[in-house]
This record gives sequence, C-alpha cells and structure tokens, in this order.
Amino acid sequence: MAGAFAQLPHLPKMLKTEAIYNTLVDGCEKGMFVLQLRRPDRSLRTWWKVQPDLNALKEPAAEVILSEKAELSDLSEDLLRPGVLPELWTSDQIQVSDTLTYFGGGKTVQIERNGYKEPTIIPKASKETVYGAIREAVRRGLIWMLSASQYDYWQLRSAERLEILLCFLKPHFLCFAHAGFQNTT
Repeated sequence: MAGAFAQLPHLPKMLKTEAIYNTLVDGCEKGMFVLQLRRPDRSLRTWWKVQPDLNALKEPAAEVILSEKAELSDLSEDLLRPGVLPELWTSDQIQVSDTLTYFGGGKTVQIERNGYKEPTIIPKASKETVYGAIREAVRRGLIWMLSASQYDYWQLRSAERLEILLCFLKPHFLCFAHAGFQNTT
C-alpha cells in the first residue's frame, strides 16, 4: 500500500512509509475501515477494530475496504464484550440474533470522535464468522452461558445450532442457551 504513494503522481510523496503504516493501523483499530488481504489460495483475511499484522500490511495484495463494502472473515471475540461495540448491547442481555443482525450489513451506529458524533457503518460478517467469535468468547470466559433448565455453565458445542443466547457482562451473570451446548461441569 505504501508503494502506491510513490507510484501514483496524484498522491502525496511520503518520505517515511512507517507513517503510512501507522495511519492504516490506527484507522483499522478505530474501525474506520477494514483491512483485507487476499491470500494466494483466494481466501481472505480481514482486520477490523483490531491491530492488523504489520507484515500483512506490506503485502502487495493488502487493501483498505470501506466498512459498508467489506465482509469480515475474522471477528475478534473481544469485540463481543459488553460496552466495546456501540449499540450492540442495548440492555443487560442480548440474543445471538441481535448479534447476527448487528453484523448483517448496513448497520449504522454513532461513534463519539473529538467531541462530536459520527455515523459509522458496521461491516458485514457471515453467520459462521459471528458464531466463531461467540464460541471463542465463551471458551475464554468473556461470556458465559447457562442452561435455562439446569443453570450450569455450558460450553458451545455446535455453533450452527445456537439459536437463543442472552448474556450479561461478568461471570456472575445469567445466560440462557438453546440446544447445541455441552455441559463442562
């Protein structure tokens, strides 16, 4: 990406490519855009609201994609914690369907930046990507799930069967889970 500044005459000339990389990392971490890398096998790796791999940024195939045009292939489980993403946790509990809708594409949220609110579009993510982030969040203990009938801690076994999930913030929260969970106690 930094090479484009040297190759294209209408772009400003940069003496230090590190400044370009730092700007890309900062914009990605703030969720202003999605960084995408198409691998030789045609698969994609994406970064959004996380620090991207600096080596990936230096790849010629690395691209900056506007959030409204991007589809996330990777979603950090840390983003699913309450209070991290604006308007995801609208109450003390959410359902998986709320999370799927949030990452369904076209969702606009208001982000506080330098004393004013700025509309930001949440990038789209597939069900499998969202389920993978939920599974990893459960594995790491960022969210807990309880059986509605037994109130035991449950581990996600089959994300595809996950249909209902209500969660609170801390390990002392109650969560309801539908079929597809395995008791780990």
